[in-house]
Parts: sequence; C-alpha cells; structure tokens
Amino acid sequence: ANGVRAAFAIQQKVDSFNAEHPDLPLKIKLGMHHGPCIAVNLNGRLDYFGTNVNLAARLEGQSKGGDVVISERLRGDPAVAELLESVAVNLEQYETHIKGFDEHFVLYRLTLQGG
Repeated sequence: ANGVRAAFAIQQKVDSFNAEHPDLPLKIKLGMHHGPCIAVNLNGRLDYFGTNVNLAARLEGQSKGGDVVISERLRGDPAVAELLESVAVNLEQYETHIKGFDEHFVLYRLTLQGG
C-alpha cells in the first residue's frame, strides 16, 4: 500500500509540473507487483533478481504514462484494496500476455480521478 501511495504521489507531482511547464510535459510510467525476490549486494550496489522482479519491470511497459499498472496479486493485498477504496481512482481491469511469461495476466490500470 505504501508503494501504491508513493506511485500516486509521483503521478500527482508530475501533473503539477506539467501544469506549470506546458511546454515541457513529462510522462512517468509505473508498474508494480508483489512477491519475493533475491537481493544481492555486489560492488557496493544492492540489486534485485527473480521472476517477480522481471514481472514488475514488464508491468512498467504496460503503463501509458499518468497511470499505475498493478498485478492482480498486488490488487489482492488487503492494505492495497483498502487504499483503493479510500481514494478517488479509476480502476480498469484487463487481461494481457506479458513477454517472457507463458500465462495471461489480469492487470489493473489505476488513474487518479482529476489527474
């Protein structure tokens, strides 16, 4: 839920920036998933690996900009579900194939109302 809240805050800041700088509009694409991964500290950098990391990266590619695309697993998290009920958000459910994965995924495109 904190990650989704942060994603909404990012999109709101981008909207504010674009309102003040119409000649330099920005689009931020965000995708989020939830699950375990492998964390490695190598050469002074923390990096993450695994199927869940790969899926999260692919979800960013599903974003049109100005939205947040989340997985069904993340949507099912009780804290995320509670957050989505408490904010004015348009929630578009859709199914798609994700490159590198055999199964189809149910995804949710979240767009803040008025954003």
